[in-house]
Amino acid sequence: MNKLKQYENEFIKSFETTKIPLNVVTGMELIDFANMIFKKNISKSDKQNYFVEELDTELTKELDMKMQGQKLNDKVIKKLQSDKEYKLISLLAPERVEFNSKYIKVDNEYLSFQTLVDFNSLQINEGWACDLFNSESLVIWNLKPINESTKQKILDKAMSLNEANAETKSNFKMQKISVEQKVLDELVDFINVQKMNLFDSNIIFVNQSKTLEGIKDLETKNDINAKKAFANVYKMHYLQKQALQNSIFIKDDFLNNGIEMSSRNIVYGWPWISNSLNDGNNFLLGFTTTSSSPVIFDLFKKTKDRTSFSMIIWGVPGSGKSATTSKIALHQFVVGNEVIIIDPQREYKDLCKKLDGNWIEMGKGLETKINPLQINYEIEKDNIKVSDELLISNHTKMVKEFFSLLYPDLDARDLRVANFLLNEFYLSNKIKNIQKLKNTDFPTMKDYIKFLKSYKFKDKKAELYYKDSLNKLSIIFDQDFNNNGIFSNLYNGHTNINFNKTLTVIDTYNLINNIASNEGQASLYLILSYVRNRISNNFFENKTRKICLIVDEAHRFINANNMSSLEFLFDTVKTIRKYNGSVILTTQNPSDFELSDEVMNLTKGMVENIQYTLIFRQNQNGVNAISQMYKSKNELTNWEKNFLTSAPIGNGMFSIDNKTRFQISIYYNQFEKDMIYKSGDLSNI
Repeated sequence: MNKLKQYENEFIKSFETTKIPLNVVTGMELIDFANMIFKKNISKSDKQNYFVEELDTELTKELDMKMQGQKLNDKVIKKLQSDKEYKLISLLAPERVEFNSKYIKVDNEYLSFQTLVDFNSLQINEGWACDLFNSESLVIWNLKPINESTKQKILDKAMSLNEANAETKSNFKMQKISVEQKVLDELVDFINVQKMNLFDSNIIFVNQSKTLEGIKDLETKNDINAKKAFANVYKMHYLQKQALQNSIFIKDDFLNNGIEMSSRNIVYGWPWISNSLNDGNNFLLGFTTTSSSPVIFDLFKKTKDRTSFSMIIWGVPGSGKSATTSKIALHQFVVGNEVIIIDPQREYKDLCKKLDGNWIEMGKGLETKINPLQINYEIEKDNIKVSDELLISNHTKMVKEFFSLLYPDLDARDLRVANFLLNEFYLSNKIKNIQKLKNTDFPTMKDYIKFLKSYKFKDKKAELYYKDSLNKLSIIFDQDFNNNGIFSNLYNGHTNINFNKTLTVIDTYNLINNIASNEGQASLYLILSYVRNRISNNFFENKTRKICLIVDEAHRFINANNMSSLEFLFDTVKTIRKYNGSVILTTQNPSDFELSDEVMNLTKGMVENIQYTLIFRQNQNGVNAISQMYKSKNELTNWEKNFLTSAPIGNGMFSIDNKTRFQISIYYNQFEKDMIYKSGDLSNI
């Protein structure tokens, strides 16, 4: 028993890294397990009585022996065990068993057995066993490791047969032998070089029905499933007894028809997917498509394998990407977390209206003004007050970057002038106690332009060196920001946006349609700076409140000629977890993440810092690009790639860490449908 317990513990320990939970079957569950073939109707009271009677009998005999001063010798112990086994047999054994050539009749039920005998192809498909286990029959897979000496004998025999057949003159046979030789070479490499194991594999189908017609139907369905896996199953005519013995976990093999199979091919076919996720909250993301198990997901749950809260959602248009993003945003809103959505496609305007959120239109400036000269108050460390001088210095650097994006023809001298004159401008306005200032307390571009026009250099050398740059800045700023200039509506005035509600949607539709322009890049940089400031301040204002930044269609923010937006996303993904925050990126075109080596380096680093991945339907190029990105994390299998190219609406692959992935169907309750759906329920299309 001690040795058995040791094996049991070692076996359980070996599964710890697989995320497949194992439980030791004991008590009444063990009786049910032993009863799974005959399925005898055993009442709960009979099961309980077995354990009570067995315990009482053993204790009584043991007590009697001890009272008589006797020890329990081996013979007595065997007698006790024999009594115990007799009672168990009486409990489990059917009343009548009749063996026929094609079936067994057990009381009033019929049983028949089929086994997997071979494959029609030397190359088996990934997920091949999933088709076989998609059966109404009980399917038993016996795997027995083959020892080293037997392993070598099998390989030597196969190689010898191949060499003997090599003398044939038939082109067809020669081609077949060539393929077989290639497979054998590969198998030898697996076993001798890669140290993979070889197993004797035996798959048994146990068919049970009250009628023989029902038995035939089950056998036919198993035949069809086997053909999908390019395999053949055999009806165990005249071998029903031996098949039964192989099905009840007797150590000996009574059929001797197993298939030698490498551990790689077993893994390729493994049909049991880790499909259990319960984070203990009330957010039902969906159900696994393999077992219909619920996926209850907490975006902000932290474990040793889940160390950040960010997420990326991939999917072509119409795959269910936006609806899922809305579902996640709605849940975060309902639980009281702040949600900011950057919306380039106007996907979330209706949701924003229904939830009474802030809607900020960027681009035309018809309803929105952002003052680039308003200094952001950003708390850098807990309980440490940041000086006004440092805030001004940091902000002038931000404005300098804004000007460089807006006017790429400005040279280094021009930008230097803009920077140091902005510092002097703030000094002249006596900006103090920035934390307490309102939006209307800050100077605007109109004031800055007026300052530039009237500025007098105190040093003649500086005037000689910088005068041309000053004149250039005065002229272009006056033309573009004053008197209905192209930037006057959006940037010349006091900021009128705020984040005073739980949900804020920033509409960047007009910006994104002009993203290649200097104006688009500069505007995006400015609004993203405001968002970053909001993320950090949210944390220091309320450390228990979480914030979720959703960047929809993130690929549209990528410009190989201007990396500022991508750098913002990269930095935010990397640091937002420190502020109780999550970034959710959605994108449809992964190939846009490969525009240049510089873009690829940033996007690769960004993906590696993202915890969760949800992939909806993709075209083949998209699947290849995503697979390449995840090569170092948890590369997609061929079976998963095939699934993603044809996944139904709302179905995808959900990865929560490097080891755990689910094939998931997103679920929407009626409230979510009412809040999110615009064109009705398309999940059945």
